[in-house]
Amino acid sequence: MFWLIIFLLTPPEFIQIIKSKADQVSSYSCLIYEKIVLGDKKEERTYKYYCKKPGWVRIDIIDGDNKGATAVYNPEINRVIARKKGALSFVKLKLPPENKKVCSIRGGNIPEGTLYALLERWSYYIDNYNVNIQEEDKEIVLVSRIGEPEKFHLIDKEMLRVDKKNLFPVEIKRYHGDTLVEYIKIQDININPEIDLSFFKL
Repeated sequence: MFWLIIFLLTPPEFIQIIKSKADQVSSYSCLIYEKIVLGDKKEERTYKYYCKKPGWVRIDIIDGDNKGATAVYNPEINRVIARKKGALSFVKLKLPPENKKVCSIRGGNIPEGTLYALLERWSYYIDNYNVNIQEEDKEIVLVSRIGEPEKFHLIDKEMLRVDKKNLFPVEIKRYHGDTLVEYIKIQDININPEIDLSFFKL
């Protein structure tokens, strides 16, 4: 029934539905493929992603740039703890999330990547910019032109794909002008798995 009426929803109504669903998500894990471009620079990696309210995040990079590295965001101290694989795995960095060493080349940081932060970002888009919604066979697509690119790492347009069945984001595309500069594919989503807090302590 929900699938049949989705085309009648406005973007604010749809985001509110997703946020209500996210309120029931206390933890989740997924597999993420990410490609980010900044001029001649490029980052490309695949990683296992784990998140637990109120904002604990763990990233284990399994392929691509920094393969074998692990990073954890601790919301209690607002710090990212990171380590590399191999001989230097005993060396841990403890840095503010805005430090360039633990940000993407476009400046994105780990706390910004949670489901909850993503939905707040889209709520801001809806309150301040024009957002379009369209229905596809298995997904709902939101598209926003961004009037203040300096607030969002010089992103001029963003596209979000949401799975109809579980109302979880499955793809994000971000553009600078007409150039795709951030591509994020989200797969193998597991909602509300049991994750002990000890898992987020390196």
